[in-house]
Amino acid sequence: MVAFSTDPVLIPTRTRIVPGAPLTYTGIAALDDAGSDQVAADLAAFLARLHDPLVLHKVQLVAPMVASEPQADTNSLRQRFGRWVSAGRRDAGDPSTWVDELAQTMLEAGVEAACR
Repeated sequence: MVAFSTDPVLIPTRTRIVPGAPLTYTGIAALDDAGSDQVAADLAAFLARLHDPLVLHKVQLVAPMVASEPQADTNSLRQRFGRWVSAGRRDAGDPSTWVDELAQTMLEAGVEAACR
């Protein structure tokens, strides 16, 4: 164990619990179509298992979950956006317009939870 926290629950270790290697851009770029499809299928299966309601139930038995709080409001994020991206992406224009349009489309489609 490298560190430990109870709020939030966090136990980073140096020991590999699951065999394999980190998923990297270089590794993905080196794959052929079949390999890329396999990684996508494996990742989808992992995420489906991770988000199974039974997993949440088991976690809550060990450590109560606390409601998360926003770390910043939308205007604050928009003001600081340029600090977090490369110059090329910063020069591509304000992403706020695209995000606002996407959120509006999702709201109109009835996908409210994703827009909160």
